[in-house]
Amino acid sequence: MKRTFIAIPVAVSSEFYNFLSLLKEQLKGEAINWVDPSNLHLTVKFLGDTPDHLIAPVARLLGNTVSGFSQEQGWLRGLDYFSYKGNPSVLFARLEGLLLPEKIAAVLDAGLEELGFPMETRKFNAHLTLARIKFQKDKRGFSRLTDRYKEREIQPVSLEKVVFFESLLFPDGPVYKPITIVPLTSK
Repeated sequence: MKRTFIAIPVAVSSEFYNFLSLLKEQLKGEAINWVDPSNLHLTVKFLGDTPDHLIAPVARLLGNTVSGFSQEQGWLRGLDYFSYKGNPSVLFARLEGLLLPEKIAAVLDAGLEELGFPMETRKFNAHLTLARIKFQKDKRGFSRLTDRYKEREIQPVSLEKVVFFESLLFPDGPVYKPITIVPLTSK
């Protein structure tokens, strides 16, 4: 059994690193786990615990489904968060101007259901998770920060491939090991 997910890697620029440093400085002292920038990705479908006998069929499905899609350009823009029981739990940057991720997610979801994976019930939200929030000491400060950067343009992005990853969990953070990489066609 492997813990798996399907994602589109997003390369980040110096502008992103500068923005991330700014956020970390402004949120120091908060109980936040920051995502390693080398692990940033747009999740298309989280599969979770995947039986070994389904690894090859999922990889085939990904190749057959995604190979016809073309690369796409958009923007990493704005800061926002997801909440759990009324408290911010995930800090993220929005991905905008992109139609491809939602299309891929819908097509994959249908094929994955045939392999026994449940259909996604939540609306697709193209984003890059920046941090997981354990606890907030300064809720007002956090709210002001996210409001201040809600529409900030961070950097252009280019979606060039879709990857079926195994997620290996370690005490110092996850390691994402590619199982299958499917390049998107050039325009």
